[in-house]
Amino acid sequence: MSAKEGKAMKWGRRFFLIGISLFAAVAAGCEPSHPPTAVTEVGKNEYIFNMGVIITRGSRSFIPLNISGEPAGNVEKIFGVLAKFESENPNREIVFWQIEKKQRAEGSRAYIDGIWVEHKEKKK
Repeated sequence: MSAKEGKAMKWGRRFFLIGISLFAAVAAGCEPSHPPTAVTEVGKNEYIFNMGVIITRGSRSFIPLNISGEPAGNVEKIFGVLAKFESENPNREIVFWQIEKKQRAEGSRAYIDGIWVEHKEKKK
């Protein structure tokens, strides 16, 4: 290897290391984004409900939960957020709701995306 080739390899390594360092610095500065959730557990069976993340179009709403586990293990959260939805929307009556969940692979933990809600105006 000639001196010229050796010098070029040295500069190549430097640029590579600078590039890796910049990438690492940027990646370390990025905070992981957390998906919105309508319910946050603050203690054993104590929750804070955030109704501001609910998406409503006409007679349908989506309540994002973004929580791990099966619905049977999150009954208090699910029923709590539905009750809060009803109390925050006294003019709406829930006529149907369905949980949106997924499990990425067999043996992996289930994940609850949220609740689809159909509602209608309450009769006076």
